[in-house]
Amino acid sequence: IRIANYTAWLVVFTAFLAISTIGLWFATYLGAETAAEATRTIERAYVKVSPCSPGIRFGNEKDGKVPVSITLEIRNHGHTPADVTDFVLCKLIQPDGPLPRDLDFSTPITRGDTAAFLVSDDFVNSINSFEIGKSEHDGIVAGTHILLIYGYVDYIDKFRVRHRGGFARRFDRTRADAAGNTKVDLDTNLIFPTQPGYLYDRPRKPSEGDDWDKT
Repeated sequence: IRIANYTAWLVVFTAFLAISTIGLWFATYLGAETAAEATRTIERAYVKVSPCSPGIRFGNEKDGKVPVSITLEIRNHGHTPADVTDFVLCKLIQPDGPLPRDLDFSTPITRGDTAAFLVSDDFVNSINSFEIGKSEHDGIVAGTHILLIYGYVDYIDKFRVRHRGGFARRFDRTRADAAGNTKVDLDTNLIFPTQPGYLYDRPRKPSEGDDWDKT
């Protein structure tokens, strides 16, 4: 009887030990995964698009058209390198009022002119130009119309994760002179839009971007 009891307790103890070992392994695995994810979050690249001073520049009207130019800086603010694979810039001109929740990227001003390998704090500039109608220009400067510059940058971080960073800026007539160009005592005539969802940095879906065949 004693041997039988001893054997029963031994089975119970062995089972408890096995369960404890499995639990310890699982906890160690989860801890390692959490630590690895935290490291990737801290160390990965963060590519951001920002307008360079003086922001939007309007040229002289000719044949009813006004030339517009803007230089954008694409910079890696993270700690590790990034491969920039695509860049899209668009514009929206509309009567003053609420901005749309969803932006239209079907008719970009610029697409795919920027591909770069950026180490930490490295950057590349994208120089862009387009034309608008004189009536659009006059409405933008007068404040009856909104000019929004927006787009995104696609990049791959060193952990081979594909990201998309969205950006947007809105022309601010209070920061501009009569022609719409930035006042001499200011750096830019652009401000952040208040509409949520335009500024982000997120992993891309498989349907987003044309670099999925690149390693």
